[in-house]
Amino acid sequence: MKKDINSNVEQVTQKNETEHSEISPNPKKTMLLVGIVLSAIVILVVATIIFWPKKSTKSNIDVPQEQAQQSTSSSKQTNSTQKLIIGDANAKVSIIEYGDFKCPLCGRFFRETEPQIKKEYIDSGKANIEYRPLPIIAQDSSVAALGAYCSNEQSKFEQYHSAVFNYIYDNHYSKSLKDEFSNIFTLETLTKIANEQGLDTQAFNACMTSNRYSSAIEASEAQAKADGASSTPTIIIGGKKVVGAQPFAIYKALIEAQLR
Repeated sequence: MKKDINSNVEQVTQKNETEHSEISPNPKKTMLLVGIVLSAIVILVVATIIFWPKKSTKSNIDVPQEQAQQSTSSSKQTNSTQKLIIGDANAKVSIIEYGDFKCPLCGRFFRETEPQIKKEYIDSGKANIEYRPLPIIAQDSSVAALGAYCSNEQSKFEQYHSAVFNYIYDNHYSKSLKDEFSNIFTLETLTKIANEQGLDTQAFNACMTSNRYSSAIEASEAQAKADGASSTPTIIIGGKKVVGAQPFAIYKALIEAQLR
């Protein structure tokens, strides 16, 4: 994974040569004549610029626009059919989480707050969590995000989501945060995690190496920008934005307001 065109007008002047007659011309009349000629030239040039038939640029402009619209439509379709959902997709309340698997605060939200939300609202079918990748920590954040979509192909996103956050905490962050910017989520590591969660690793690997969900991640990043989410975790409930790992009571109040 969130251009102005300036036109320059160039004035062109021309130098005219005049032939000398046997009688020297009156300087004032000469200057007047030159002024009239230059004025006529300027008018002619301006008229030519304005009225000269312009070459159509329709094909040059419309084709990229159509391609952009198709790309946007494709991204929206990918997002709508491949949403990363924890819980009932048809639940009344959708809790949007912009997160990064490398983000320590996202891990804290996962360990401390998400279980309470899950117990009280997700397991009862009242709410769900829509996880939207916002990979901003390091390069392997995007690799882990790809894994989220690839695990979702096998209906194993929730298991993958939990396993990845548990892995980085148990093996790194519980000891030190120094590995936050290290390359932790390699394809080999993520494939091992996927295997432990019962995924078809051959299909998972093929999905990862195809890079086919990179556009979905880019779309998620663009939507995050539109939603004003610039850090992780950012939680949005009913249009209300909560940044960081906050106490459960804050999320509870927003969820309850949406359930009324």
